[in-house]
Amino acid sequence: MNYVCSNAKDALNFTHVNGKPIRIMFSHRDPSLRKSGYANLFIKNLDQAIDTKAFFETFSAFGTVLSCKIAVDHNENSKGYGFV
Repeated sequence: MNYVCSNAKDALNFTHVNGKPIRIMFSHRDPSLRKSGYANLFIKNLDQAIDTKAFFETFSAFGTVLSCKIAVDHNENSKGYGFV
Protein backbone atom coordinates (compact mmCIF):
# COMPACT_ATOMS: atom_id res chain seq x y z
CA MET A 1 0.00 0.00 0.00
CA ASN A 2 2.84 2.40 0.79
CA TYR A 3 4.15 2.04 -2.78
CA VAL A 4 0.67 2.77 -4.15
CA CYS A 5 0.32 5.83 -1.89
CA SER A 6 3.72 7.11 -2.94
CA ASN A 7 2.80 6.72 -6.61
CA ALA A 8 -0.51 8.55 -6.13
CA LYS A 9 1.20 11.27 -4.11
CA ASP A 10 3.92 11.75 -6.72
CA ALA A 11 1.50 11.71 -9.66
CA LEU A 12 -1.22 13.97 -8.24
CA ASN A 13 0.56 16.37 -5.89
CA PHE A 14 0.03 19.98 -7.07
CA THR A 15 -2.14 18.90 -10.01
CA HIS A 16 -5.20 21.00 -10.73
CA VAL A 17 -8.60 19.51 -9.92
CA ASN A 18 -11.50 21.76 -10.93
CA GLY A 19 -9.01 24.59 -11.36
CA LYS A 20 -7.39 24.30 -7.92
CA PRO A 21 -3.97 22.74 -7.24
CA ILE A 22 -4.34 19.98 -4.65
CA ARG A 23 -1.66 19.26 -2.05
CA ILE A 24 -1.01 15.66 -0.96
CA MET A 25 0.96 14.57 2.10
CA PHE A 26 1.26 11.45 4.22
CA SER A 27 -1.04 11.95 7.20
CA HIS A 28 1.39 10.11 9.51
CA ARG A 29 4.71 11.83 10.12
CA ASP A 30 6.21 8.67 11.63
CA PRO A 31 8.02 6.81 8.79
CA SER A 32 7.65 3.47 10.61
CA LEU A 33 3.86 3.70 10.20
CA ARG A 34 4.28 4.25 6.46
CA LYS A 35 6.60 1.23 6.22
CA SER A 36 4.00 -0.98 7.90
CA GLY A 37 2.32 -1.53 4.54
CA TYR A 38 -0.61 0.80 5.14
CA ALA A 39 -0.50 4.51 4.57
CA ASN A 40 -2.98 7.31 4.84
CA LEU A 41 -2.81 10.36 2.61
CA PHE A 42 -4.03 13.83 3.56
CA ILE A 43 -5.27 15.84 0.57
CA LYS A 44 -5.94 19.55 0.98
CA ASN A 45 -7.21 22.40 -1.20
CA LEU A 46 -10.04 20.27 -2.59
CA ASP A 47 -12.66 22.09 -4.62
CA GLN A 48 -16.04 22.35 -2.89
CA ALA A 49 -17.66 20.55 -5.86
CA ILE A 50 -15.63 17.31 -5.43
CA ASP A 51 -17.79 14.51 -4.10
CA THR A 52 -16.74 11.30 -2.38
CA LYS A 53 -17.27 9.17 -5.50
CA ALA A 54 -14.97 11.33 -7.66
CA PHE A 55 -12.44 11.48 -4.82
CA PHE A 56 -12.48 7.68 -4.50
CA GLU A 57 -12.22 7.09 -8.26
CA THR A 58 -9.27 9.47 -8.59
CA PHE A 59 -7.18 7.52 -6.09
CA SER A 60 -8.42 4.02 -6.95
CA ALA A 61 -6.65 4.43 -10.29
CA PHE A 62 -3.43 3.85 -8.29
CA GLY A 63 -4.54 0.75 -6.39
CA THR A 64 -6.99 -0.50 -3.81
CA VAL A 65 -8.50 2.25 -1.67
CA LEU A 66 -9.40 0.99 1.79
CA SER A 67 -11.25 4.15 2.75
CA CYS A 68 -11.72 7.73 1.66
CA LYS A 69 -13.38 10.63 3.40
CA ILE A 70 -13.94 14.28 2.61
CA ALA A 71 -14.19 16.39 5.77
CA VAL A 72 -17.48 18.29 6.01
CA ASP A 73 -18.90 20.88 8.38
CA HIS A 74 -22.18 20.63 10.30
CA ASN A 75 -24.06 21.71 7.14
CA GLU A 76 -22.44 18.90 5.09
CA ASN A 77 -20.32 21.41 3.12
CA SER A 78 -16.79 20.34 2.23
CA LYS A 79 -14.03 21.76 4.39
CA GLY A 80 -11.64 21.46 1.43
CA TYR A 81 -9.62 18.48 2.62
CA GLY A 82 -9.89 14.73 2.90
CA PHE A 83 -8.14 11.45 3.62
CA VAL A 84 -7.47 8.36 1.50
